[in-house]
Amino acid sequence: MGKPKQETRKRALKKEEVLKIAELEVKHECKAWHMRNMFLFSYYCKGINFSHIAFLKRKEIIVEDKIVYTRKQTGTLFHFRIPKNTLDILHYYKEVKISPYVFPILSDYFHQG
Repeated sequence: MGKPKQETRKRALKKEEVLKIAELEVKHECKAWHMRNMFLFSYYCKGINFSHIAFLKRKEIIVEDKIVYTRKQTGTLFHFRIPKNTLDILHYYKEVKISPYVFPILSDYFHQG
């Protein structure tokens, strides 16, 4: 006998709330600015989870219109077209070149200051 199904409480932000986060003025390159970029990247990429963002490598971005990576949990190949509203975020991190990873989560860069 399995567990009875329970409805999970809705935790998603409303579109208006996400727009407020996107429009929030944050000091360029501070930790909050990076966090906002990663949140928006996840949101615009249909909820790509944090571990996939952390381990996303530059080489997994193909011709700036697709991302192709292997899912850690299942080992399956996952790919999607990069939404236009994330291109500015990706262009910034592509220029920084702080590590083989796109976002500064697993590098010393993010932990400075």
